[in-house]
Amino acid sequence: MLRGALQTFLHAGRNLAEAYGGMAVVARDAGITREALYRALSPTGNPTLKTLLAVLHAMDMRLSVTTGRTQDLTRPQGNTCRPA
Repeated sequence: MLRGALQTFLHAGRNLAEAYGGMAVVARDAGITREALYRALSPTGNPTLKTLLAVLHAMDMRLSVTTGRTQDLTRPQGNTCRPA
């Protein structure tokens, strides 16, 4: 299941890169080679987080992470990041 989602995400990334100005432009702005960008966004690609973030930044985009839970969320009370 995750592999299919990754392939869909990479396909969308290729489409976005082409729409942004082409793979060469995005690769240059991301600081990687065009060939590395094609490899990273290929159907069998497995880009590092560093590469993914550089490519997104080159296209003026960002990555967000959210919880999978969408209902009945309550905020924790107090600062949960500090030790007790």
